[in-house]
Amino acid sequence: MQLAFSVARAPENATAGSDGGFTLARFGALCILIALIPLQALSEELVFRGSLVQVVGQWTRSPWVAYVVPALLFVSVHNYGWGGQLDVLAFALCGAFLTWSTGGLEAALAVHAVANTLSFVTDPFHVKVAGLAEATVVDAVASISATVLATAAIWWLIARAGGIASKSRPR
Repeated sequence: MQLAFSVARAPENATAGSDGGFTLARFGALCILIALIPLQALSEELVFRGSLVQVVGQWTRSPWVAYVVPALLFVSVHNYGWGGQLDVLAFALCGAFLTWSTGGLEAALAVHAVANTLSFVTDPFHVKVAGLAEATVVDAVASISATVLATAAIWWLIARAGGIASKSRPR
């Protein structure tokens, strides 16, 4: 994935297209990114909201601890500034809430894949989106608000469809 990302960002030998416009190399890299990003999100979800929640859930009676500890570990593997770290923590907690309330990883995985896809595919084209490394207070508040609102909307839609699981301890 890093190779595709690097190709997508590379200027085409300082010729036309290096300003972020369409080129065949960027299009190819974009296709690779779109194919691989869901797999990257899946691997993080399986580790941080699947396996680790189960492991921590064996040690504690509290689902809060079982979900918060892996969320903090999720934040620790994302190297951003403090605003970005707060944003990632909110994202992790919202993913944990969706996983806990639905009894599965599917909703959190979908949100994670969409968020990462939007983040990765805009960068090669130099779309100006506030990055998590340099997120300001305003950026963090806006992103956290959007994450919480999206999570609430997704939860509501799943609840209406009858997909909210019983609240049981992770095993």
